Amino acid sequence: MEITPILQTHRTCGQTCIAMLAGITLIEAINIIGKTRATRTGDLKRGLDICGISHGDRLIRHKRGRPLPRLCICHFDMEIRPSMPIAGHWVVFHNGTFFDPHKGETFCETYPSGKLLSYLAIDEISRNKRCKFFLTSGENPVE
Repeated sequence: MEITPILQTHRTCGQTCIAMLAGITLIEAINIIGKTRATRTGDLKRGLDICGISHGDRLIRHKRGRPLPRLCICHFDMEIRPSMPIAGHWVVFHNGTFFDPHKGETFCETYPSGKLLSYLAIDEISRNKRCKFFLTSGENPVE
């Protein structure tokens, strides 16, 4: 499986992670999740379900020194800009590489900033017809 980095728009890191994993556009992921701003774990799980991507039941607290699963969505506590308070940030991790939607870049092995709090394991990627059907059926469009 190959992941293509996508650059998020303002506060759409969760939607961008779904887009990268599902192989869809950011606009399509926003339409699936139904939010144009910050996401919670439940929003990500619903988006993954709609796209037919198997995942863990809950966020797992990351313990320093323990390896991450081969594929997961990581939740960081970080300062995105000096003028902003600490905020949550979603990042995809795949085979030793972090895919950061805020920068539209990849980072190998270690993430350059922020504190890794937890992750949602992704069990399997099967970019199935359910996601494409949802997108073409006109359900849940975001204006």
